[in-house]
Amino acid sequence: KNQAIEKARLKAVEKYFADQGEAEMANFDKNLETIQSRIGSFSDDPVKLGEQDDPANKRYSVSVRVEINVARLRNLIRSTSAVATIIQAVSAALMPPSSA
Repeated sequence: KNQAIEKARLKAVEKYFADQGEAEMANFDKNLETIQSRIGSFSDDPVKLGEQDDPANKRYSVSVRVEINVARLRNLIRSTSAVATIIQAVSAALMPPSSA
């Protein structure tokens, strides 16, 4: 049941990106692993609207309402953009080696 709820949370975030257009969906795809592993920080606890358990067919479905933390998602996208990656690489190259 928890797995179904986690899938629903991820689906809500995916729908948000899809509704924003192709470029945003590409950002979602690029960051999918991070979003999956941190889904709890990108969406509040979902409110269960309905559920259906069918043990005979080993099926469980759930409908949830999910509040998405758009600011946190945008920060993730910004931090993993091509420009941010270049800036991090240049900063690392310009840093003097540490004297450990």
